[in-house]
Amino acid sequence: MKLFGGENVAERFRGKPIRTLEVGGRPGSQLRVELASAGRWTSNLAQELLADRNLQNPSAERVNAILVQARDFGVRDYERDYNVVTHKAQKEGLALCPQLTGPELALLDTDLIENDMRANVLSKPVTDRGGNLSLFELNRDEGRLKLDGRWTDGGWSPGRFVVARLR
Repeated sequence: MKLFGGENVAERFRGKPIRTLEVGGRPGSQLRVELASAGRWTSNLAQELLADRNLQNPSAERVNAILVQARDFGVRDYERDYNVVTHKAQKEGLALCPQLTGPELALLDTDLIENDMRANVLSKPVTDRGGNLSLFELNRDEGRLKLDGRWTDGGWSPGRFVVARLR
């Protein structure tokens, strides 16, 4: 991992779970079909986000996704502004994930997300049909990984789990 502020970013977040995966190369609509074929649960909002024609990573890229809590990158109080949250993450050497990281992780059914855990994927938001800026959220309930969506203005507590990208 790259040095950031004179420090190796992977060292800064030592002990945090990291998964390497390929993201992109196909549109969200195709991922939607693959998730359904694999029997993965997706919420109505997640399905709506996947249907967005602007949601795609045209070429596949390797992503080192890390699971952290918002407090790990400087969120100390409840924060409502998504731009502040992403700025703090970037200041600590993390980066936004490609938009399709959440659905790709759901398709892999990775053990990154533990039971009774919810994690938002930091990425460029997608606008839902109501005009809300939304992100993908992964949660595991009774052992089953689920792909959901979440509005960016829903608030960010220091304890909120976040999937970000290591630079």
